[in-house]
Amino acid sequence: MKMKPPSVKGRDVALFLLASVRRRKRTGPASMPRRTVGLPMLCYVKQGEGKLLLDGAVYRFDPGSLFYFVPGMTVQAELASPNLDYYLVLLNTIVIPGRTESEPPAASSLQLPPFLVPGRLLIRESRPMLKRFERLHEESRSLGQTASGRSIQHMRLQELLNYIVQQTSEREQAKETGPDIERTVKYMEERYREKISLNTLAELAGFTPSSYSRAFAKTMGIPPVEYLTNLRVAGAKMLLSHPDCRVKDISASVGFENEFYFSRIFKQTVGVSPSLYMKRDRLRIAVASCLALEHNLHSVGCEEVAAVNCFRYPGMDDEEHGRLVTDQLDTLRRALPELIVGDYFHAPYEAQLKQIAPVVILKNDPDWRVNHIRIAELVGREEEAKRTIGTMELREREARAMLGPSMGRETIIIMQVNHRLTRIQGTAHHPLNELCYNGLGLKPGSNIPSNHFRQEFPPEWLPALEADRLFIHKNHIRAGCDRVYRVMQGTDTWNAIKAVREHKVCFIPNWFRMSWTPPGRRRIIDDLLAMAEAGE
Repeated sequence: MKMKPPSVKGRDVALFLLASVRRRKRTGPASMPRRTVGLPMLCYVKQGEGKLLLDGAVYRFDPGSLFYFVPGMTVQAELASPNLDYYLVLLNTIVIPGRTESEPPAASSLQLPPFLVPGRLLIRESRPMLKRFERLHEESRSLGQTASGRSIQHMRLQELLNYIVQQTSEREQAKETGPDIERTVKYMEERYREKISLNTLAELAGFTPSSYSRAFAKTMGIPPVEYLTNLRVAGAKMLLSHPDCRVKDISASVGFENEFYFSRIFKQTVGVSPSLYMKRDRLRIAVASCLALEHNLHSVGCEEVAAVNCFRYPGMDDEEHGRLVTDQLDTLRRALPELIVGDYFHAPYEAQLKQIAPVVILKNDPDWRVNHIRIAELVGREEEAKRTIGTMELREREARAMLGPSMGRETIIIMQVNHRLTRIQGTAHHPLNELCYNGLGLKPGSNIPSNHFRQEFPPEWLPALEADRLFIHKNHIRAGCDRVYRVMQGTDTWNAIKAVREHKVCFIPNWFRMSWTPPGRRRIIDDLLAMAEAGE
């Protein structure tokens, strides 16, 4: 039974302090067991979709959803996406007595701060909120448990709570309209094959159409029409996997009255046309990438008919790059692909690629799993991708335990030197950062960015750094990165770094690019284990 403490008497003030902050990842779809909340906590969803059952009330969650749980509340989740990534901020509650009694009130009688209402908190802007949760988590790892570190973390928590107060669009519990919205969600899930109007849904929920649309978007994160379209597309994807199906028949069976409109919406949502999707497991697929996306294909058991790279690297003049692009496009034409998958570096060449075959340009997502799953879906290998991700996560846990006794006790900094600048890698927002600091549990050195994936400096302006080990990649050697490296070596700040003084500077291959694919991540782990074993 959920705790409902009485009000604090007199002028006593209840405050939150930080107990701990955690980041959790799960691979789904799956159900998470029912749990009873022990401490007040905030839960912010970074990635993933599904349903959350809170004391019998059902909520949908998606990226950007924020929840507040109180002691005694029962929580159960059901995932509807391949992965779930979320932050938990556990809170301690203290009282500042404002009365004359010598004894403060017992914790069990404490009224929790009133600005948080249990359930879903409706916020206006999710991206700045995410950055605050990330910063709190990163600083909890880097600042440690010293008195000064804990003080800074408590201040960060107060900043987060203040921002939540500013962002909360309404203080009422989202579940006040939740059951009505959930009723229409169930109606759509059961009858998406039929013609459903906005007026029908609004009437079912007891709203006007405009009020219903606003309430639905606040609860579900997207408008009801978009939600219904996604249901129909998901239904079409299942039907298109059956042999001897026809696009026209499937269009009608999932609620689209017009076959051509269905095809356009399907391609916008999935990235390929229904006719291509029907034969996705036997497509001739090519890759245009400088991130080696073909390795993602290999990881799920597929082979590309061609892999090209049109990126203009520093040091290339116009004539050389022009010849490269011409040669790479000719390679694609000879391969006769039915689909070309490109990374975001190849977005400028999309029009040229489309003259050869349909093109899917992947978005730049800092989580390598997102595009790995996306690529697997394009070739009908989703289950293989889930297994690959699970295997990689197991390998990371094993390597973390093996690195702990040696390298896990040291601090590290990862740098990249190119022909212009020195780049200092941060602790988040890049798959290499996530692998090293989150997956493998390595400790970041001092003065590296926690809110950005990297910072760049001219070599002569290198900031004061401290680390037991330095990992350095020289990028664009042809364009002159060695010159920049020599300039950096001549600075006092470089020679003051402990790793430099103790000759623990290690040159690495392009871990930055390798960290986007499963084989590349395995190679990085193997490199680190080999260094630890050799005592380098």
